[in-house]
Amino acid sequence: MAEGHYCSIHNTTFFKKGKMRGYAHPIKDEAGEDTGQWCNEEDLEKVKSGIDETRKPKPVPLQEGEEPLPKSKSQEIAEHVWWKEMGEMLRAKDIDVTKPAGKLMRTAYYAKMLSVLDIKIENK
Repeated sequence: MAEGHYCSIHNTTFFKKGKMRGYAHPIKDEAGEDTGQWCNEEDLEKVKSGIDETRKPKPVPLQEGEEPLPKSKSQEIAEHVWWKEMGEMLRAKDIDVTKPAGKLMRTAYYAKMLSVLDIKIENK
């Protein structure tokens, strides 16, 4: 195992063998299957330091009528856990709702819960 050659993005160790020019590792999907892509330590360091801006992915605008990709299951779960923790912190009074940031967080939480429960508020 190569000491100090760890990829914090993919939580795995870089390796170098044979005729490899630098340390790298194959990228695996959520199921642990090989994607056929490689993460190179040298490229990762350049992107992290901002030296090689051309390697950063550029957002692709959606075409007319095109739907955005659905969130992965892990993204959905993380979002639900975040909202759950927000509610717990508000109920425990860990968030000071007398301050502007606390008021904003409480309002965002209430709005999210109303939308999840499909409750409509009408202005009269």
